[in-house]
Amino acid sequence: APITEPERVTTRYFTIGKPGSMRLTLDGRTGLPTQLHGPGFSDPSDFQQNFCYYESAVGNNEESKNRSSGAYIFRPNSSCVMVNTQPTIKYYKGPLVEEVHQQFSSWVSQVIRAYRNENHMEFNWMVGPVPISDHLGKELVTRYSVYQMVTNATFYTDSNGREMLKRVLNQRPTYKTQLEEPIAGNYYPVSTRIMLKDDKSHFSIITDRSQGGTSLRDGEMELMLHRRMLHDDAFGVDEALNEQAFGRGLVARGTHYLTGGSSDSQAAERRLVQEHVLAAWTFFTPTTLSLAEWQAAYYMEFSGLKTALPDNVQILTLEPWKGTSFLLRLEHILEKGDDEDATEPVVVNLEEIFQPFTIREVRETTLGANQWLEDVSRLVWKKEDNQVDNHETASKSPLQDVPVVSLTPMAIKTFIVEVSFQV
Repeated sequence: APITEPERVTTRYFTIGKPGSMRLTLDGRTGLPTQLHGPGFSDPSDFQQNFCYYESAVGNNEESKNRSSGAYIFRPNSSCVMVNTQPTIKYYKGPLVEEVHQQFSSWVSQVIRAYRNENHMEFNWMVGPVPISDHLGKELVTRYSVYQMVTNATFYTDSNGREMLKRVLNQRPTYKTQLEEPIAGNYYPVSTRIMLKDDKSHFSIITDRSQGGTSLRDGEMELMLHRRMLHDDAFGVDEALNEQAFGRGLVARGTHYLTGGSSDSQAAERRLVQEHVLAAWTFFTPTTLSLAEWQAAYYMEFSGLKTALPDNVQILTLEPWKGTSFLLRLEHILEKGDDEDATEPVVVNLEEIFQPFTIREVRETTLGANQWLEDVSRLVWKKEDNQVDNHETASKSPLQDVPVVSLTPMAIKTFIVEVSFQV
């Protein structure tokens, strides 16, 4: 039966989630998380998550170093102001999922979900309309804090959903810098993941969209959720970032997935991104047939693959090219350090992948498929230094007669394949 009534919380602290998976303890009085439990990291770990906002700076746009915060500039004029340190909560418990509904204010709410047999927590946030009756622009963020972690002012963000890049607070990897904006200057783009890591464990937030993110303190991850301002930054739009719908400020809603484990076990997070952020599309067809009639008339299952691909390989592209040829890209979705075993090079036999057709000829191209790989002649640049950290150059060797492909971590290989369809 559907769960319609909340559970009555009778203890000071209560925990959602199942033993053996990630669990979250909340304080029944404050309505806030207090501890994380789970395999692969210190159990319990002191944990907190909350919402706060920066007041937007109002500057003089005729001075390049004193512009207002706006569509192109994040320039806070305050420390982060907490929305509410004691939200109201409702707790729902079902056989497959547990939910905690938090109401921080009239414009900030959240649902925390723990799914049975899933090793992550889901945070569904909803923000807006951001209030401006006090004539102050606001830029709202959420913060996730794991207090035991000693991260030495270091955190990691993904590069367009692929490699994780090391970020160090108030530093740049190739030059010395003096940040005049200590908050905004430490913000980085987060396409799908931001991560904290120490010698023993790691924690990550997986986002469902690109967001700005940072770690201003050890053990803390911060993500920007929503912005509403009353002044333009004079960078071309000529209007304040004060978008409205139906006469009111916009409402934003989204999902964060919190996951973690030992410091060398990040492969599961890549797959979580594939499942939730880059999920397969689902299509529906209207029909007047009953289920029995549909089953009698149509195949109910189809797979285009003969066998499953290795867990660390995905088909990135398969699209018609010319005549009976296709453009095919294969991707190794892991990088070195994600997992001790799964980040080794993997071999895929193209002849054993596809069900509907047989591959007759394979020819490798550059990534953009605009040049045959054997015809590539790169310019050689004069350089002072050729230091590259932990980087493996992709093999340029031509394919053998048997179309067997070797993929190193993070490699993407592109092919034009000539096929014949099975009758």
